[in-house]
This record gives sequence, structure tokens and C-alpha cells, in this order.
Amino acid sequence: MSSQTSLVAEQVRLQQWAAQIQECQSRPADMKVETWCSEHGITKANYYYRLRRVRKACLEACNPEPAFVELPIPAALPTAMPSADSCDMKPAAVLRNSRGLVLEIYNHTSADIIRSILEVLSMLNDAAGLKKIYLAAGYTDLRRGIDGLATMIRFRFQLDPYDKNTLFLFCGKKTNRIKGLLWEGDGFLLLYKRLDNGAFSWPRSAEEALEISSEQYAMFMQGLEIIPKHPIRPNDNPKRLM
Repeated sequence: MSSQTSLVAEQVRLQQWAAQIQECQSRPADMKVETWCSEHGITKANYYYRLRRVRKACLEACNPEPAFVELPIPAALPTAMPSADSCDMKPAAVLRNSRGLVLEIYNHTSADIIRSILEVLSMLNDAAGLKKIYLAAGYTDLRRGIDGLATMIRFRFQLDPYDKNTLFLFCGKKTNRIKGLLWEGDGFLLLYKRLDNGAFSWPRSAEEALEISSEQYAMFMQGLEIIPKHPIRPNDNPKRLM
């Protein structure tokens, strides 16, 4: 009962303050707020306090606290996820490559998602659809994102990061993980690969962008050296046995 009485008293007080504020704002144009407050027996600070309280009450009345609204569930969508034992959760197809990568495709997977995944996997495995491939020899901080790598390509290597279907590969101090950056025409594709076993044979000789062929790329992805440390060269002056 006391809380209801306090609430009513608060509302009456706010109504009285609102009437005072309206009267003050209707004062003559040449009369200052201090003069009006002095004539009505209140201080200037008290007037502005009442003004803030009335404004706050008006805002609360016009903009009540947000509330959660329950949205109806469309009839086309299931109300619950199917259980792991149901047939819907079993993959419709399972793809495996020679390197142990497994891709499970479910009935609800869209064709666009499947196509995008297959395109990326094809690029990473055999460089299909790529025009050029560059290795950033040396060390690269793999904490760099798209903007950092694109800047590095442009200003350090003097190459165009927006060259469509050109893959740029980077490696940090750990040779079991690499990053790739590819411009697809409508945006950048940032790739990251980490090997569970083995390591990439990354050239560390100099900080330069090395263009490699698709055959070299296939060798590189298998962990083979594409730049031999001790290449075999022809001998122009062989030692004669006789």
C-alpha cells in the first residue's frame, strides 16, 4: 500500500513540476530563467533538476522498456533438430582424397556450399583453375590478415594482389602451416592449412616472391622440395679415366 501511495505522490509531483516548466517556458522573451525562478521562489539549479526529471519521465512513457516478442515458427522448418540416430543426420555422401581428407555431405546442404567447398579443395590439391602461384620465400608473420598480406604483396614484392585466380602462399617460422590469399573477383579468399604430420619444404633463402608451376605446387603440397639445396649440374670438364 505504501509503495502505491509513493507512486501516486511521485506522479502528482511530476505533474506539478511539468506545469511549472511549461509556465517558465511561456515567460516573456526578455525575462531570464534566473529572474523567473527568483519570482517563483525556486533556485535555478532546482528548476533544471525538475526539468531533467520531467524529461526522463516523458521519455520512459514514450519509450517503454524493450520486451521479447515470441515469433511464430514457420511450418516449413522443423521445430527440433533431428537426433543423431535418425537418418537425416547420416551423410548422403562421403568423399575422401588420397591425403586422408574426408568431406561428409548431408541432405540439407545446399548446392552452392558444396560447389564452393569443392572449388577450394581442388585449388589446394592440384591448383586447378589457378593462373599463377607465388611463394613468399623467407618468413611471414601469419598473424597478418587479408589487408596485411595484400599490402605485403603490393609493396614488398611489387605484385598485384587483385590479379584474379593468382594464389599467394605464405609461411611462418613453423613449416607445418601456411596461409594463402586469392582474389576471386568479388572478394579475397583467405586460406589456412595446418599439417598434422610432416612439414612443408619452404624456401628460406631470400625474401622474394617465387613463381612456381602447377607441377611444382603439387610437389610442394606433398612436402617435396621444389628448390633443391644441392642441384645436379652438368660437368663441362669431366675427369677422364684414361
